[in-house]
Amino acid sequence: MPERPSLRIASGNFLHVPILAGTNNNEGTVFSGSVRGLNVPAVQENATFDTFIKNLLIDPTTVTQDVLDTINSLYPLNDPSLGAPFNTGDSLFDRAEAWYTDNMYLAARRLLFNKAAPLQPLFAFAFREFIPGNDPSLGVFHGSELELLFGHFPAVEQAFAKQMADFYVNFINDLNPGAPWPQFTLQTKQVLQLMRDNITAIPDDFNLQKTTFLDSTHVLGEFQK
Repeated sequence: MPERPSLRIASGNFLHVPILAGTNNNEGTVFSGSVRGLNVPAVQENATFDTFIKNLLIDPTTVTQDVLDTINSLYPLNDPSLGAPFNTGDSLFDRAEAWYTDNMYLAARRLLFNKAAPLQPLFAFAFREFIPGNDPSLGVFHGSELELLFGHFPAVEQAFAKQMADFYVNFINDLNPGAPWPQFTLQTKQVLQLMRDNITAIPDDFNLQKTTFLDSTHVLGEFQK
């Protein structure tokens, strides 16, 4: 690409076609195993978190300590609200996976959708269904929704899996997943929560302070996005 992706998005110079996209609640758990179980002392945890972040970059020298310090404050030590819904008790792992989920998935989807909403039909989702039998410490991990579309799943998920398949087939055929999935617009900013027995439109405002920072121009620049 001739420019960073965030600059291409800001310019509006991308394909204006219908898009269905979203995030799973714990996308980052399967990508954060390198810091799981390290049991670093609390006084070293922020520095270890910084190293985890920088190791994901092509050129870590572009990220300033000020930005890393803000990330540490947004994803603080021993915060029980972070991590999988079945909190692991591993503070560093929970922080890393929460940041990874927001930075790599939720913030990226919001960056695109907030620019593309006036230009094309968009449909956003938040997949929050923990499938019985999966590893609780991984929560609603990256790709776990695919089990309902292509794999084997518990009988209790049968009706939910059928509804998921209907949404995707509708989108493939009609470029619209159908009711009750609302189109994402800048006026309403609604996403569809996907959970068994709780499929409902919700505001796209969860973790908003964090993704607003991660999508800010100077942070995108430092992360070379």
